[in-house]
Amino acid sequence: MKKVTPAKVWMALGTSLLVPLTVPISAFAATSFDSQYQANVTQEAALLQTAQSGTVTTAAGQSFSNQVQNLNSEISSLYSTEQTLAQNSQSLSTSISNQTSQLQQLQTQRKQLLQESQVAWNQYSRYIRGNGRNFRGMAQSYHNQWLKIGEKVLNVNGQLAGLNPSNQEGNSEYQQGLSSLQNSILSLQSAEIADTQQWINLEQNAGSGSIGSTISSTGLTAPTLVATTDSNGNPEIAVSNAQPGATVVLYSSNGTQVSSTVADDNGNATFDNVATGTYYGVQSLNGQQSGASGTVTITSISSVTSLSAPTIAETTDSNGNPEIVVSNAQPGATVVLYSSNGTQVSSTVADDNGNATFDNVATGTYYGVQNLNGQQSGASGTVTINGTSSLLITNANAQFDGLLQTNITATVNLAVTRVQIIDETNGNTLSTATPSGGSLNVQIIGANSGDTLTLIPYEGNTVEQPVNVTVTENLPSTVLTAPTLVATTDSNGNPEIVVSNAQPGANLVLYSSMGTVVNLTSADDNGNGVFDNVANGTYDVVQIVNGQQSSASNSVTVA
Repeated sequence: MKKVTPAKVWMALGTSLLVPLTVPISAFAATSFDSQYQANVTQEAALLQTAQSGTVTTAAGQSFSNQVQNLNSEISSLYSTEQTLAQNSQSLSTSISNQTSQLQQLQTQRKQLLQESQVAWNQYSRYIRGNGRNFRGMAQSYHNQWLKIGEKVLNVNGQLAGLNPSNQEGNSEYQQGLSSLQNSILSLQSAEIADTQQWINLEQNAGSGSIGSTISSTGLTAPTLVATTDSNGNPEIAVSNAQPGATVVLYSSNGTQVSSTVADDNGNATFDNVATGTYYGVQSLNGQQSGASGTVTITSISSVTSLSAPTIAETTDSNGNPEIVVSNAQPGATVVLYSSNGTQVSSTVADDNGNATFDNVATGTYYGVQNLNGQQSGASGTVTINGTSSLLITNANAQFDGLLQTNITATVNLAVTRVQIIDETNGNTLSTATPSGGSLNVQIIGANSGDTLTLIPYEGNTVEQPVNVTVTENLPSTVLTAPTLVATTDSNGNPEIVVSNAQPGANLVLYSSMGTVVNLTSADDNGNGVFDNVANGTYDVVQIVNGQQSSASNSVTVA
């Protein structure tokens, strides 16, 4: 029998609006940042006092003095911003914690309502098949009960929709941004300390008449840096004359730390895949830091021969859908497909033979480029997709769950913007769905096993060739057996009904001899359940698992 119900209620009962919960992200633990920040401030103040106490001034020293002042100004500005953001972070975390509590309460309420709705609908289905006034009256009563529960679900859904869980994701991004800002501040402080130390070294060396000396006040000599290339022609910086086991830190010319490594037993180290720019290095060992090395400059990203453009061609797959095949790419390269106006359409990775495929491609003109190890090729030649397959929807499948929902899946051409789903039995539109990434996956209410559904694809406002699919029923692999009931009493002598032989986690529904739902509970991990404080009368129980309902249990009487 066709299940015809008000659309709004079906929508409420058929949509999973249980919002995923995540643990609220607590505010960044500022204590570790603040302690490191204050330690750096103390260290820089001591170094600055030494630097400013010198009586000899060099042009290079003045340059470092100006750079230290600029860095200090930037650090102060960023630290003020960080303090404001850290305070706001705590307020945001508190707000999200309160929202999470409300979400949990509403989800629990909605779960209970859906269980009650399932019981009411099962009872309606049970009595609507019977004959006689009493059966029709009971069926109407349960139908009205089911509609009222549906309205309650709609109300809870509205409250859930008003509590936006994306705030938690926003809080996570907020914390990541705050952490990134704090790391930037600490990095700038390290650059400021390094520049001040080099300022001191330059002034001390100038005062002693040994401008070329690279010996710092700590006794560690500055390492030697040389710009070179590896076996593939990629730029690298080779380090020598460091202490074995020393930490060698590479800085850009503006004092930003770029990378660090440890010198080997011969005092050598290497920084590879270095971007264009000017760099210097310092070494640290046992709490001591050397002066800065001389600078080296990387003038090109790589001397490797430029990547050639890939080759692309238009073809169709086994279903007649248009696709673009790629060849002559580098194995492992990322191949990016662009429309003729320069808009990126899709990307994929070339296989071991340098081939790749873009399928379900819409009408238009395209070109491709490949990217590998930071390099990008020129553009390929263009190909034009002049038309789409006569069938824009393929591999359609529809399965009824035996209770409420029908799940529809299909492969959909990328040109399709929406799919209208019509029940051929009565011409009703059951849903209009939006495909994603060439796939359709939608759950609808109102179809039964054996129904024929028509899927109508649209390209914008243009109707394309529809396809039909027959609904099949996804029957459970096993048949639920009826549970077993025993009437007994609890430790206080109160009557109770004990249920056994149910499926673990099954919904257990207690009925009176008149067919009225009295109570419901869930079976435990052993398939047992208990209904306590039961009034005098005769009862039976059914169990429900994944929309499948067992037959009634044996009847027991509480007297």
